[in-house]
Amino acid sequence: MSWRLYKMAFRDLFNNRKKSILALFAILVGMIAFGTMLFSNELITNEILATHTAINPSSATLNVNKVDAQLIDLTENFDAIADYEVKSFHQMRGQNRKGNWKTVELFSAEDFGEIGINKVVPMEGKKHPKSGEMLIERDAKVVADKGLGDHLTIQLPNKQKKQLKITGVINDISVHPATMHNTIYAYVSPETLKSIGLAQNRIEIKLTGDAYDRDRIVSVSNEYLQLLEQNGYQIKNILIEDTPGVSMHLEEYKTALFLFRTFSFVALAFSCLIMSSLITSILSQLVKQMGILKSFGAETRQIVGAYLSMLFLPIAAASLVSLPLSQMLAQFVSERLLRISNISLTHSAVPIGFSILFLGLTLALPICIAYPSIAKGTKITIYQALYGSSSINQGLSSSFMKNMFTRPTRLSVRNAFRKKSRLVMNVLTLTISGICFITVLVAMLSVQSTLTKNLEIFKYEYRFLTSSTGEKAVKETLKSMESIKHYERWSSASGKYHEKGTDQDKSYPIVALPKNSTFLQPEIMKGTWLSNTKANQIVVSHEFINQHPELQLGDKVPLTIQGKKANFTIGGIIKDLTGATIYLSQQTLDHFLPIKKQQYIYQTTINSDLKGRQRVKLLHQVEEKLLDNGISILQSETKNEAISILSSHFMPTFQTLLIVILMITIVSGFGLASTTNIQTLERVKEIGIMKSFGASKKQILKLIAAENLFITLVSWGASAILSLPAIFLAINYFSQVTLNAPIELSPLYIVISTLLWLLMLLVISKRASNKPAKNAAKMSIKACLITE
Repeated sequence: MSWRLYKMAFRDLFNNRKKSILALFAILVGMIAFGTMLFSNELITNEILATHTAINPSSATLNVNKVDAQLIDLTENFDAIADYEVKSFHQMRGQNRKGNWKTVELFSAEDFGEIGINKVVPMEGKKHPKSGEMLIERDAKVVADKGLGDHLTIQLPNKQKKQLKITGVINDISVHPATMHNTIYAYVSPETLKSIGLAQNRIEIKLTGDAYDRDRIVSVSNEYLQLLEQNGYQIKNILIEDTPGVSMHLEEYKTALFLFRTFSFVALAFSCLIMSSLITSILSQLVKQMGILKSFGAETRQIVGAYLSMLFLPIAAASLVSLPLSQMLAQFVSERLLRISNISLTHSAVPIGFSILFLGLTLALPICIAYPSIAKGTKITIYQALYGSSSINQGLSSSFMKNMFTRPTRLSVRNAFRKKSRLVMNVLTLTISGICFITVLVAMLSVQSTLTKNLEIFKYEYRFLTSSTGEKAVKETLKSMESIKHYERWSSASGKYHEKGTDQDKSYPIVALPKNSTFLQPEIMKGTWLSNTKANQIVVSHEFINQHPELQLGDKVPLTIQGKKANFTIGGIIKDLTGATIYLSQQTLDHFLPIKKQQYIYQTTINSDLKGRQRVKLLHQVEEKLLDNGISILQSETKNEAISILSSHFMPTFQTLLIVILMITIVSGFGLASTTNIQTLERVKEIGIMKSFGASKKQILKLIAAENLFITLVSWGASAILSLPAIFLAINYFSQVTLNAPIELSPLYIVISTLLWLLMLLVISKRASNKPAKNAAKMSIKACLITE
């Protein structure tokens, strides 16, 4: 009996091959989505950790006025320093292929192929440049629009221009992606550096023992800093990461990886529910057969075992097929997401442990979810199986149906409720997909809107940084240009804040504004804006407070500006997403820093009705006119460039969200298509009878399409309502974790996202019902009636 049961179960599987194939594809799609997200999470995490470890990151980086033999001797004899690397860092400007000037960050080392700390990876060409040559960072090639053999024109701080030949391409993950910051990273030899009048000014150190214990790094670095200052060296700043030894990119992918881990299981659960529904459909046609088997002595547990064995084989086949497909897709997705942060996927093999975990889960979870359906279907008694009649749960009262809907619509709604579990499954999967889609889209739009609106507090269209020595020439040039509507001069400096309870001084940008500035209209979160009557009053960005939660409105902040120490009072806190910045009046800055040591930021607006590319071209013409008049521009940017740079930091998260939405929607859409096929197959005789009474092909098509439309509209309504709390949770998460600032939630974004999901559902509904409806409509009456 036992062998015959297994043989019969597999024969049933074959006889219902259309439904079996649909069930197999349903679980296959879910497994692929599950594996892709599960493996992508692991590949991205491992790659970031492995790549960062391979470069041997520094414990701290010091920028000094010069690096000479004495400084090297002091460093070598400092007991707590295990290793060091002498480099340089200088900012200037470079011209890309289109003639636009971009910020250039120039680095130098004795031999880029042999450096031991913050290593770079050679990609093309030479490993070390000769005099007059340079290497370019891989991602910076996009910004410069130049490659091997091309020449990059750089403008030095002394206004001189020099051409450097690009002889090699490297990958440097210790810097931010060049495309995110619209910056060109150039790497030259000390000889080239000397030929353009610059010197090495950076030293990277790695400590003995635990090189990445932050408290120890701060303590040792301050001892080292004091030693250098005692020997006459000027320390410009010291750079210590918040999490030393951990890649800055890992934090950027934190949200993305969390989403991958969460929704990978959602995708698998969806496909298991779809498969379980299809298996239930097959078993519902075998009720009498089970009664006959039981009448011949078959036990319920034997029947359950036989059908579970029948189910195990296609699940095992789907699991084995989906494993390599998931790995290939995960490699593709990981490579694309990592490329945003300028990281190459070099460790593409999925760990064997995760492959085993994948196989275990994809084999066990579908069986566990299908077991209740099989157990319930086989518990039927012999009498019920042979003489019982299946009842159809109408779900809605006939009087309500007659009053509210036409007859074809009543038939569609009745058919939707015919299989209650199947209806719940479809509505559930589509609803969850809708909640994900609406929530993610609203969050993305809200974050982007918040970033854009925050930059709108700055009223410039084009701004540039220059030294204070050429102020007269700059003003005359700006006044002579008809395209400049208004301009305003700000001052820029750097200040050190001595954090309470630590030995560390952290440097922050200081911006000094003129009285009654019209180019900054801040969003005050607490306190008031700058007052020229209050001495030593400052206003700080909310990001500064986030980094120093011990500070509040009205507190004293000890700052050191150009060696002068003083206590400043926090008079206001503004919402500023551009970074941790300290604002004060021009009068206050002049008291601490001589004008000749200040740098000026000129904010300008354009007097033109041009828009789009023509306006961008005009902004570049303004810059060219300034350069032609001998103005030395250290940095420049347009408002649109600033928005683009700020938004690009959230690209990994946004890209991941889009991938998650796509996968979840595909799985749920396939589930609707599969169940539509099943329901159409189950009602072939009914369709034949309808045709015999005069139903046309068009009416059959409409009937099946209306059934799917009803399901999608119910799920859409549920998604629209249930997404509201999810939206508030998502906005709160992004506010606290990603932006560290309040995010504006507009009802318009909720309406737009909800309507877009409705449009997608209508497309999914149409596609899901199209093929099965056409197949059913094409069948003759005879073919319908003789179909088993």
